[in-house]
Amino acid sequence: MADDATLSWAAGTPLVHYYHGAGYVIQTESLTINGTTETYLHLQLLDSSTIRIPAAKAAEVLRQPAVNNDVYRRLVNILKNSDRPVGKKWHEIQRDTHDRLRTGKLEEIAKAVRDMLPSNVPESNALLRQALRRLLGEVALSRGISPPEAARELAEATGQRIVWPKSRFDMLEYTSSDRVRQAAAQRKNKELEQAATAVLEALKQQ
Repeated sequence: MADDATLSWAAGTPLVHYYHGAGYVIQTESLTINGTTETYLHLQLLDSSTIRIPAAKAAEVLRQPAVNNDVYRRLVNILKNSDRPVGKKWHEIQRDTHDRLRTGKLEEIAKAVRDMLPSNVPESNALLRQALRRLLGEVALSRGISPPEAARELAEATGQRIVWPKSRFDMLEYTSSDRVRQAAAQRKNKELEQAATAVLEALKQQ
């Protein structure tokens, strides 16, 4: 996916996971699993869920957001239905969507969104929601806007009814690295407070 040397692991750095989509680095942390200690990247995704990636494999599954003006124009053209297949059955669209999502390539994901946007496909469909989050998340990070703003821009540019699909994790909206750094600091302070409380309790029992 990316040259390890090109990836920054600093808190607040925007990155794109080839399967889970766009998010920010919260922190790096050492975890011991089955007796083996490894460094992990803790990522906050734009749907407010979090994932941990082994640092040794980060370059295989992560990359920097890369929607420049040329890429954005190609995404708009794809979403305008210029090459939408006619008469394709829903199970065929589902199969193609799974294949396109697995590529991790944004233009392929845009084609998946395009094929699922007709009115006969319910907006609550999980596959469509996943594709929209993948597409809009990277567009948002690249353009320095929120995912709902990215949805509105693409909807206006394409004439499609494109919306940012909220997930069950949507409690906070991260629109800048500053907010992620603040969240990471708050999380760390809470952990320190809990550790101090545990020490005090242990001293009381002595």
